[in-house]
Amino acid sequence: DGALTVALTINDNAETASISGTTTDVAPGSTVTLTLTDSAGTVQVITGVTVNADGSYSIDGVDISGLVDGDITVNASAEDRNGNTVNDSDTDNMDATDGALTVALTVDDNAETASISGTTTDVAPGSTVTLTLTDSAGTVQVITGVTVNADGSYSIDGVDISGLVDGDITVNASAEDRNGNTVNDNDTDNMDATDGALTVALTINDNAETASISGTTTDVAPGSTVTLTLTDSAGTVQVITGVTVNADGSYAIDGVDISSLVDGDITVNASAADRNGNTVSDNDT
Repeated sequence: DGALTVALTINDNAETASISGTTTDVAPGSTVTLTLTDSAGTVQVITGVTVNADGSYSIDGVDISGLVDGDITVNASAEDRNGNTVNDSDTDNMDATDGALTVALTVDDNAETASISGTTTDVAPGSTVTLTLTDSAGTVQVITGVTVNADGSYSIDGVDISGLVDGDITVNASAEDRNGNTVNDNDTDNMDATDGALTVALTINDNAETASISGTTTDVAPGSTVTLTLTDSAGTVQVITGVTVNADGSYAIDGVDISSLVDGDITVNASAADRNGNTVSDNDT
């Protein structure tokens, strides 16, 4: 019975292939046809590879730069002495191009939406990019199924990010290249959809010479601190730092010793930084 074997070896750096094999019951001088197919379905045909007297055949330095990275399959076929087709296949992996990906994030503060776009290298068209958005509070929003176009680009507009808080928003984009390697990139933009604000209320206990101070905040991260500056009618100043903002945005401190301040109007100024680093403040007397 006629038979044929084939072996494919790819040189990634040179983007070339060496193909060799053996035949049984194939006449010396006959030719083998080699059909190379890449992961995108592109086909390259090599004809006229001659069978040697010992039944072997080979060809080196085949330019496969027109094929894309990933598995390359070769099918070798010839006719034996009885006119029957004999064939065999082999596969090798090509990784001639390093995969890469870029991402750019643009936040629309007013609409609380994001536009995300980027480019890819050696990522198959039709592949998908996964986008992971993270806000300054650590809240994560994942977007899947963003399709890579024929030119390697991808984009998505009008992404609703109203569930994320003000401050820096970071996007991580990731995909797989043709060789199954993960490629990714990050970008950051700032969201300032909510105006920061702060209120303060001062209550003095004359008999105890103490004060209770409380208030609310908007767009100030829980765990942030409020600075309270008390000023009496003589201009004496007393500063209280480290008053923590609660999860609901409120803050309070009781039993503040103000015995060093003189009688008369006592004014408190409360200040903090919102999620965008802007100072918000209020006064009460």
